[in-house]
Amino acid sequence: MNSFNHYAYGAIGDWMVRVVAGLDLDEAAPGYKHLVVHPQPGGTLTSARAELMTQYGRALSSWQLNGGRMTMDVRVPANTRATIRLPGATLGLAKEGASVVASAAGVTSARQDGTAVVVEAASGNFIFSYDMKKYEPRRREKTPQLNRRGRGEDAEEQRREQTWQFSALCSAIHQNLLLKGETS
Repeated sequence: MNSFNHYAYGAIGDWMVRVVAGLDLDEAAPGYKHLVVHPQPGGTLTSARAELMTQYGRALSSWQLNGGRMTMDVRVPANTRATIRLPGATLGLAKEGASVVASAAGVTSARQDGTAVVVEAASGNFIFSYDMKKYEPRRREKTPQLNRRGRGEDAEEQRREQTWQFSALCSAIHQNLLLKGETS
């Protein structure tokens, strides 16, 4: 293998867009009619950005963490809506532009959900900013799913385990190629 043009690297890119940058779709509203923006900053990452051209227009999720201050830039295309999760935010302290999130233009509702604020928004451009406190990423609802052996397992836990296994495999393959000198 002497090319990086393989599905394995596309899958990593998909994971970075959906998990790190947090730009995702709502499976109940296909075609990006309802976006879900739920970035998961962590480790040594201080920023991420993802854009996607949907049939309604360009969607954007961008975040930057600077000295404990989180800034999120979100673009929701026309004729769509979004659920935006602000990790490590406090409802009364998070701002959209110069306004408190709950009373900002285009925001239909905002609520505290553990260590994050969940914002429902109509189409538009939003710039959220707040001092980020420690947060725990929200776990998705657990959906029972049968694995190949017919045993019921938690689908999200299974997907997460497969993602980490896949990531480790790709890293091992890449390191092996570097050791053999097959990459340039």
